[in-house]
Amino acid sequence: MSKPKSRILPMLAALATMSFTVPVFAQPQVTPLSVTPGAPESVRLDVTGLSYSTVRPQVHSAARLVCRNAVTNRDISFTDEDWCSDAAFYKAMRQFDVIVSHRTFADSGVIVLSAR
Repeated sequence: MSKPKSRILPMLAALATMSFTVPVFAQPQVTPLSVTPGAPESVRLDVTGLSYSTVRPQVHSAARLVCRNAVTNRDISFTDEDWCSDAAFYKAMRQFDVIVSHRTFADSGVIVLSAR
């Protein structure tokens, strides 16, 4: 009986050694991933059923937000924040005018504001 036990120990040692070395060679190559965190520079506003007087303050706030985020992300300089906000506001209001198409309320539609 001592003879089979003497074979088992070296076999277990060999299996243990192989179990540690095989995963090292079998590991897949992982490429590095670069993620750049940043504040969102675009906003979607649902204007369904809203009047011009209701949409205007919402668009103004959203335009300030996206441009402030662009400054935070260092995509535009601090001195351009007001210009960006005005440009985003007027662009969004033109989108709203197209959606309304000479009606009092927007039937359906989404305005997309962005700092770019």
